[in-house]
Amino acid sequence: MRNFLLAAVSALLASQSAAQAPAPPKLLVVLSIDQFSADLWDEYRPQFTGGFARFASGTVFHNGYQSHAATETCPGHSTLLTGDRPATTGIISNVWLNRSLTRSDKSVYCAENEDAPGSSSTAYKVSDRHLRVPTLGDRMKVLWPASRNVAVSGKDRAAVMMSGHHPDQRWYWDGKRFATDVAVAPAPQAVTRTNAVVQQLLAAPAEGLQLFFCPGAAGRSDGVASPSENTRNSHPILCSRKASRTRCTSGRPSGRRWPGSADRGRTR
Repeated sequence: MRNFLLAAVSALLASQSAAQAPAPPKLLVVLSIDQFSADLWDEYRPQFTGGFARFASGTVFHNGYQSHAATETCPGHSTLLTGDRPATTGIISNVWLNRSLTRSDKSVYCAENEDAPGSSSTAYKVSDRHLRVPTLGDRMKVLWPASRNVAVSGKDRAAVMMSGHHPDQRWYWDGKRFATDVAVAPAPQAVTRTNAVVQQLLAAPAEGLQLFFCPGAAGRSDGVASPSENTRNSHPILCSRKASRTRCTSGRPSGRRWPGSADRGRTR
């Protein structure tokens, strides 16, 4: 009788838990912003408007962190929607070496198919082949085949690592337009319109951007450094405002790549 009662109570509790479980959300939006660390969130949170203000009104995990060493785009994004560390996802860096490759370029880009004819780590065919585990979107497609898995990013590696192996749509900036490695027909109107607008903006003449630094930077009283002055100063002076104070720092911040560094023109 005792075993029967225990079984009955367990079954009752399980049924109540199932009955009280909330319905799954109809839409799940996951945003990842490079270099947007927790301290920046706290510093600028009172100034957020629009969508960021809506996020700020929800639950915030101040002490959240990535528990792996390689905090580059590719390994970091490979963990977000898989729940696995880079050692398991297979994405150990943005680029790694494979000396067994038959091509002259022994570097492997994390989101490339190095077996594609004529490929290299800089001129590559975008692929998810190096991601060894399924993403949340992949798992949802198994449980609910009608669900849709879509990723949009400024970097192909971010879109690939967050959408996984079975995306319905995946779009990323290739330097000239938003492109995809997924066969979709036709392209969404939003992508077509965006690409058209971007092409118009790129074709239109525009003045060069001025670089603004702290007052007195590079010997200028107006705080503006001319291109020649900026060239001489390989580690420009940076300026930020906090608590009504202007804070100037000199040197290259960790994790950023400035013109003249080893990987000129690339971002992490």
